[in-house]
Amino acid sequence: MTIREIIYSLAKKNGLAKTVLSETHDSRNRFIFRPGSGSGTVTFHVIHDYGAIAVLDVNLEKPFTWSGIRSDLLWLSCFESVHAQRQDRPLLPHYLYSGGPPSLPPDTVFFPDLPVRGIVLMVLEDHYEEHLLRDHPGAELSPGQIFSAVNGLRCPFAFPQISDQIRGFLPAADPVYEEIFFESKFNELMVLFSGSLPESGLRHRSRIPEDDLLAVSAVTAYIDEHLHESPGLAALARHVYMSPSKLKSLFREVTGYSISEYRSYRRIYVARHLLETTGMPVSAIARRCGYQKPSNFNTFFQKYMDMSPREYREAAR
Repeated sequence: MTIREIIYSLAKKNGLAKTVLSETHDSRNRFIFRPGSGSGTVTFHVIHDYGAIAVLDVNLEKPFTWSGIRSDLLWLSCFESVHAQRQDRPLLPHYLYSGGPPSLPPDTVFFPDLPVRGIVLMVLEDHYEEHLLRDHPGAELSPGQIFSAVNGLRCPFAFPQISDQIRGFLPAADPVYEEIFFESKFNELMVLFSGSLPESGLRHRSRIPEDDLLAVSAVTAYIDEHLHESPGLAALARHVYMSPSKLKSLFREVTGYSISEYRSYRRIYVARHLLETTGMPVSAIARRCGYQKPSNFNTFFQKYMDMSPREYREAAR
């Protein structure tokens, strides 16, 4: 099942109705549902074809049972406000609740005396397995075991901060910005999640202090938001009050990429998306990606895609 198919299957099984609100803004990656009884919304922001962030902001009128479906979906949730129980155990605010295959997610009963406010990080098992093979070759646990291992742990202190940013996001006039924003937050949450993993699961990586994880997540967000400016290592280090040498080594340790590699990846993503979905001139796309000279942008794009931006746009039609 694709991530979109999983979302619609979950919505159908749990009686969520898609709202017309989701059709008033040109975003192919945002799906908004309302509960069958009560008010508020459950909004899914899809990240490419491998993940999603679900934002829950619901007031219930009566108890509501959320049932999972059997799929290859890994999930991680954190609530700011909730009165619920799973397997006769209460769910507490600011704690992680997670799981994944091969087990079927247990039913969760939500009660109407408190609003349901929180976020759920969702990622397909195959994608997370690729992440483990690339960045954690010493991992001893399966993806499902790793996600289950943090179930019931206290949320990293930065988790609620990122949750506030996600829940406070207003639909952007530019769908590209909206997609970049949520992919950035998805990556930040994955970085923080990595810091919560059991040491036995990722043997080769020493426990990274939470402050350092937060600094790296802040740097990735800063790069994404200032892609057109191309801030250098010194500027990024000043942004998180860290020495350039420490940030350089820490960034690679946490993400598996150098800062320049990460920036190039983001530039290619933004460039491809704009070439595929808009009629913006190549020169404008070049500036959006941090290149004042289109010729330099063309050389960069050719290096990674083995074709020019114009050729890519023609091929994508």
